[in-house]
Amino acid sequence: MTAVLRRGIGIAGIVWAMAWMVSAADVAETKAAMPVLHLSNRDFVAGQLVESPDGRELRWQSPVFAAPVHYAYEAINAVHFPVPPQMPAATGDSRFELLGGDEFFGKLVALDDKFARIETSELGELELDRTWLSRMSRWRNGADLVYFGPTGLNGWKELGEPKRWREEAGHLLTQSPGAAVYRDFNAPTKARYEVELSWNGKPDFELSLGMGPDAVSTLRAFHIAVWDDDIVAARETEREADVASLMKAKDAAGHLHLVIYIDRQDGRMLIYSPMNEPIAEIVAGTGKADLYGGVQLTNKTGDIRLKRLHIARWDGTPPKSAEGNKARVLSTSGAVTAGLIRQYDAERREFVITSGEIERTLAADEVQDIYFTPQETTPDRAVKLVALSGLSLSGDVIKVDGNAIVLKHPGIRQPLKVPVKSLQTLISLRTPMTPVPPSGRAGRLEATGTVLNGSLVDAKEADASCLVWLPMGATQAAPLRRDVAAKIVYRDPPPPPKPQTNRQQAQVRVVQPAPGFVNQLANLFGGSGQAAAPAPQPAGTPAAYLLHLRSGDTVPCSAARIDESGVTYKSHVSDATFIPHEQLKVLELQPKIAAGQIAKTKKERLLTLPRMQRDSPPTQLLRSTDGDYLRGRVVSMD
Repeated sequence: MTAVLRRGIGIAGIVWAMAWMVSAADVAETKAAMPVLHLSNRDFVAGQLVESPDGRELRWQSPVFAAPVHYAYEAINAVHFPVPPQMPAATGDSRFELLGGDEFFGKLVALDDKFARIETSELGELELDRTWLSRMSRWRNGADLVYFGPTGLNGWKELGEPKRWREEAGHLLTQSPGAAVYRDFNAPTKARYEVELSWNGKPDFELSLGMGPDAVSTLRAFHIAVWDDDIVAARETEREADVASLMKAKDAAGHLHLVIYIDRQDGRMLIYSPMNEPIAEIVAGTGKADLYGGVQLTNKTGDIRLKRLHIARWDGTPPKSAEGNKARVLSTSGAVTAGLIRQYDAERREFVITSGEIERTLAADEVQDIYFTPQETTPDRAVKLVALSGLSLSGDVIKVDGNAIVLKHPGIRQPLKVPVKSLQTLISLRTPMTPVPPSGRAGRLEATGTVLNGSLVDAKEADASCLVWLPMGATQAAPLRRDVAAKIVYRDPPPPPKPQTNRQQAQVRVVQPAPGFVNQLANLFGGSGQAAAPAPQPAGTPAAYLLHLRSGDTVPCSAARIDESGVTYKSHVSDATFIPHEQLKVLELQPKIAAGQIAKTKKERLLTLPRMQRDSPPTQLLRSTDGDYLRGRVVSMD
C-alpha cells in the first residue's frame, strides 16, 4: 500500500509501505561516494560523522534525515569511508606494532625502560608506554616493500562469480564456497610474505603464493592450505613435490599468522611464526626460474578473512631464531641477538642490549626487527581507527569535530587527533547490544544507501517533517527530510512462486502448516510444522476453512469452491477471491480436528508414485477425519 503523507496524519492506519517524492539535488547527493555506517543488527545508513563534543556516542548525519541520529558504540559495527584510487604511502624509518593489533609509522627518538618517544608524520610526536610495544620493524619509508595491505578489493580480481567477496576495515572476506580472489604483485624471485588469516568454524581454504593467470602456474605455486584436519605447506611441480604439516586446524583456533620466505629460483619455502620461530621448510624445484609473483586466496567451504598481507624483498639468507618468546633483535644479516633492549641512543643511532651481565650495542642501520616483551593484558577500548596509510589505533573517543576524531589510547600519553579524511574504517570494539524491539509498530525504513529497522514516533519539534523515525539502537529519533524519497515497510510481499516439476505437483503443497491436518502433512513432507496463527475473524463470520499458501501466509475463509483452475473463496482479511492451484499449499476443511503422526512406512508409501500414474500423476492428497488418505486429481468441490 502506498500512502501520500501530510503533516498531522496519524500513523496507526499505515499498514504496508509508504513512499514520497525526491528532489534532483538529493539524487545527486546520494549517488556520490559517502561513508556508510553499519550497525550491529546489520542495518546500514550512508551519511557523515558530525560533531560530538564529549565523544560518548557517535552522531551520524544521513541525507535521509533532517537532524543527526545518535548511536551508542554498542549499537555500531563499523563505519566504512570511501577509498581513493591511489592509497597514500606510510612514511617513517620504522613500523611500530602495539598490543591489540595497533600499528603506526615514524622515527624512534628515544627509548628507556619506561617510555618510547616517536616522531610521526600523521600524529606528531608521541610518548608511548613501552609495555605496549610488541614489535618494531625496519621500514625506511617502505623502500623494501612490494605491497602493504590489504587495503580493500581495489586491484584484486574475483575469479568465477562476481561480488562474492567484500571488504571490511580493509580486510578481504567471503562466506561463499568456491570464491577465489587473485592479484598479480610482480613479487621478486626472493620475497618475504607476512600473512594473517582468520575464520569461523572449521577452516577450508587455500592460499597460493607465486601464482600466475594460467593452470600451469597453479601447479607450480606455493600453497598454504587445509588438508582434512591439518594446515599444511605444499608445492608440486612437474619434477618434484613436498608437503609439511604446520599445525592441526583445531589448534589454530580460527587464526593463522605466518611469516613466509620464498625463493622461486630454488623452489624453497620457509615458514616462521611472527616471533621468528621456525615451523617448517619445503623444497620442490622446477629446474628453471618461475616468473609469476601473484597471490590467490580460495575459500572452499565456510568463510575466510585476509587480515594482513605484506610482501617485501628478501636477500635469500634464512633468518635465525632465538629461544622461546623472549625479547630479541633480528639484524639485517639474519643474526639474532637475545636480550633486553634497555635504551636507544639517538645521537649515536645505537641500541643498548643487555643479557644477564653482558651489555652490547647494535647500530640502528643493522636492525631488521625488534621483538619486545609486552604486558599480558590490556584495558577495553571503544573503537579502532584504520587509516588509508595503514595506521591503526584503538582507544576511547574524546570528541568528534567536523574534521577529526580525537582519540585517547591507554598506552600513549598525548590525545591522538586523526583527520576524518585520512580514515578507511572506524570499528566499534564494544560488545554488541541486544536489539530492543521498538516501542511503536516495528517497520523498516528503506532509501538509497539506507536500511534502518525501527518505528515512527510523534514529532516534537515544530520544524520537523510529519514523520520522525527512531532506528533500533539509536538513543534518540530524527525527523525525515520533507523532500526525501524513501519507504517504510511493515510487511514484505510474498516471493513469486517457483516453477514446479510434474513430480513436485504430484505432491501435496505444504510449508508453514497450522496444527491438525496441516501439521501432520508438514511432518510427512519435511515441513517445519510451524505457522502463524490466523487473524481473528470479525463477529458473525466464523472461519470454516484455512487456506495455506506457498508464500507461507494463512488465510481464514468462510467459503471455498474448487474447479480445475483454482480455489474461489471469501475472506475478511483479503480483497482477493481467487487463488490458482500453483499458489496453494493446503486447503484445511476441518481446522479444529487434530491429526496424529504418520508412520514411516505409510509416509514412504504415500510419497511413492506408481509407474502407471507417471503420465497422469495425482495432484492432491486428501485426508479424511478418521485418518484415511486418498491421492488423486481434484476436479471440483462445491
